[in-house]
Amino acid sequence: MGRPDNERPFLLIPKGFPAEGCQVPRLVRKPWIEVLVLHK
Repeated sequence: MGRPDNERPFLLIPKGFPAEGCQVPRLVRKPWIEVLVLHK
């Protein structure tokens, strides 16, 4: 992509649709109660 050697990607955003015959895992989100953190 023409970026300098000292730069590293920290986020990849897929774009488009999977190729024919591609196996895409079925991801399941955790309920919000399992990931919510309250700070008082």
